[in-house]
Amino acid sequence: MARALKGRYGLPSIDISRECAAYYGLLALRREADAAPPPPDPADAHDPDGAVTKAPALPFYRFGGGTADPCSAPRDLLGGKGAGLATISRLGLPVPRGFTLPTGVWSRFYVEGAGPWLSDLVGEALSDLEARTGKTLGAGLLVSVRSGAKHSMPGMMETVLNVGSVPGTPEHDRFSAMYMKVVGEPASADPRTALVGCVIAVLRSWDSPRARADRDAPGIPHVRGTPGA
Repeated sequence: MARALKGRYGLPSIDISRECAAYYGLLALRREADAAPPPPDPADAHDPDGAVTKAPALPFYRFGGGTADPCSAPRDLLGGKGAGLATISRLGLPVPRGFTLPTGVWSRFYVEGAGPWLSDLVGEALSDLEARTGKTLGAGLLVSVRSGAKHSMPGMMETVLNVGSVPGTPEHDRFSAMYMKVVGEPASADPRTALVGCVIAVLRSWDSPRARADRDAPGIPHVRGTPGA
């Protein structure tokens, strides 16, 4: 699918949720949506005169539990995966609670690097998720970190599963091995610090050799700064 695209890829977004089974169950739905005109955005609100007022941009976007934060340009800001999760959440389908860091986070990361601003943002979004689930990362709350972009790039960017798993369990063994492979160093014993490391690794994977080669094959430029169209 990615190699058949003629336009540009959008910049990456990151989806963090308790599990990702819902995403895999909706691959066919997303592929059909890619080929069809997008439906009206539920984030568009009309004033009494009929004008459309766009929802304000948010630092992170929540989904799951039968609802999702409004977004004026879902695929541009959230990537295809994040937009799909938000859509099916609003439909009331069983989507685990999570949040999406929008593509603007990658734009800032590329310019400024991984400063305290990124740790603060991930911490704020995680605290909100913990409040919504009633669980704490590392003590009942288990999340996965996945990438997204406006157009599908299957397998080209990194993923880290089982963040927050308990040491000594099979899940934690798999997490530790994946973290070492993706991040390149042992995971911190503090799950919140480890989560930030996962986010940084996924952001960096936009420029990985395999991701760049995938975009190079059809002659697609490596757009930076804003999502491509």
